[in-house]
Amino acid sequence: MTRLVVPRSDRIVRRTVMVGAVTAAYFLLTADYGPNYPNPVRKAMESSTLFSQTEIRQE
Repeated sequence: MTRLVVPRSDRIVRRTVMVGAVTAAYFLLTADYGPNYPNPVRKAMESSTLFSQTEIRQE
């Protein structure tokens, strides 16, 4: 049994699925962090630079 696929409909379905997958991935990745999600990353970067500067000063 062969299926007839309308190319235009196939494109619309593929785009919808891709947009849905990207949207779901975005929500899953950012769900636990809230609007201030870069803050822990920024704090970790600042603490590592401060730590490396104190090591240099001690030498």
